[in-house]
Amino acid sequence: VVPAIVGASPAASSVHLMISGDRGKSWQYACPVAMDGKVSFNETSVYETPKGDLVAFMRTEDMPDRSSCIARSTDGGKSFTWQSMGFYGYPLHALKLPDNRVLLTYGYRHAPYGIRARILNPECTDFQTAPEFIIRDDGGNQDLGYSWSALLDKKHILVVYYFNKNNGTRHIAGTILEIN
Repeated sequence: VVPAIVGASPAASSVHLMISGDRGKSWQYACPVAMDGKVSFNETSVYETPKGDLVAFMRTEDMPDRSSCIARSTDGGKSFTWQSMGFYGYPLHALKLPDNRVLLTYGYRHAPYGIRARILNPECTDFQTAPEFIIRDDGGNQDLGYSWSALLDKKHILVVYYFNKNNGTRHIAGTILEIN
């Protein structure tokens, strides 16, 4: 399952679900994930929960403080409902941990600039209450983020991201996290 970004208008973008049953050789349109006349949605990470829900973590524009949004499908991708996650940070990446919890990483583009994360329950229903933790807060400005995480083994995760220090040369950096 791969999200596709389709422009709704010059002022707003929306996210739609496309499905491939042949490993990407052909695609079929499924449904809109999130669209709104005023809010733009883009840069989406999709996660399937153990219960089978499809959860989309989306970057937004034109939301108060650019709050990130989540959309959920409980019917196998036939329909989605979206809502604000209630916190700032984007784009987001979701990674399933060995115990089925979900590591959600994102760029934080207010001072102190950096990379932050939350660990969500397996169904990703505690996104508003899961504690936020700072991976790093020494970014040079808001031009950072785009995190991507990978399990190294059962206890360690590599989080890579686009970063800058002192508003200097942009680069790809990484942090190894230990799972508790």
